[in-house]
Amino acid sequence: MVLRRLDILLEPTHEDVLKQKKLLDASAIPEESQEQVLFGLTRYPFCNTSRFTMKSLRGETNPIRLKQNFLEYLDGFSRDVQDIIEKFRLKQQVDNLSDAGRLGSLIERFTDDNINLGINPVLDTNTSSKMTSENALERLTLFLDANQSERVRYEIVTQREGEDAQLTVCTENIYSYANPKLFEISISCDVIREMANIDQATKLLAVSIHVGERAFTYYVSQREPQIRMFFRNAFNVFECCELEAVTTQIAESERSIAVTNRISTFYNQRNEKKYEVETSGLTYEQAQWIEQLFYSHDVRMGKLDEEMEPWDIDFTLLPKVLITDFTCEIDDADGELNTVKFTYQFADRRTWLQTDYLTVDHDRIFTEQYDPTFQ
Repeated sequence: MVLRRLDILLEPTHEDVLKQKKLLDASAIPEESQEQVLFGLTRYPFCNTSRFTMKSLRGETNPIRLKQNFLEYLDGFSRDVQDIIEKFRLKQQVDNLSDAGRLGSLIERFTDDNINLGINPVLDTNTSSKMTSENALERLTLFLDANQSERVRYEIVTQREGEDAQLTVCTENIYSYANPKLFEISISCDVIREMANIDQATKLLAVSIHVGERAFTYYVSQREPQIRMFFRNAFNVFECCELEAVTTQIAESERSIAVTNRISTFYNQRNEKKYEVETSGLTYEQAQWIEQLFYSHDVRMGKLDEEMEPWDIDFTLLPKVLITDFTCEIDDADGELNTVKFTYQFADRRTWLQTDYLTVDHDRIFTEQYDPTFQ
């Protein structure tokens, strides 16, 4: 699925990349330098220089040639994508799928026009939704072709105490000049309240954002989430995940004891602290969406400064966490809620403070002697 999403992004510039690749090879330019030139054509930090796209592979009926062509297609990706291919052992999976006679049908499925895995997907409001909180900052990324205009419609559901729910509709236009562009819509409850002139006494229940055929719905919880994580999704864009969950903190220590001159002392001490999380009930769609968190290569956790503007936030300053284990069993039966369990630990093993990581002077934490003098 991830490869198909990358493939969709590269499709519009594939022919240009092949032509440029031929010129670069003729000029004997090193591979490392070639990639930077080709990235400029794709406008992404990756490219594919093989003859194939996933759609062009679909027409091959001979299973042996299909396997050979698909492996050539994988080899055509740039170095960073090769790391993903190696990590997930995709070539071994190609062998298994080819032996089982399922490689062709899988390509057919992923390239089906009715299954849109692109960065600008056709979304169904029933399957494209998530929970958020009053203080959360959400980001919705859209892709617009060159010189394309879109009208964004916000359907806002509110309710005052003792009254029925009300629907307010607001619109705005977005436009892409000259080149295709990624639009990032930053959404928070304060922005929505200001847009629709909603006072603080009115509860904000849900916001649906419609762009053409696409739609995404945020359901607003009145409770603050116990866990808030930020992760790079399949498009390498940071996304916020908020969960109501029970967390169990487990501290472990391994150390050896040595005796010198009848005095015992510790050595080879290794301390580890991990956190086991069990979420509250999630819908089928929410449980599916949260899988992106588990597969992400960059997960952050920490407190944000509520005064900062969305475009000023550098998520890489937040402490990095590693999700070491997870169990995600999803039941799509009507009315069934799903529970997800996972374990995480901080990448930095040093003790750290639960503080605003975006405004503190990181280099001074735990490097100066504690001064108990009252100031």
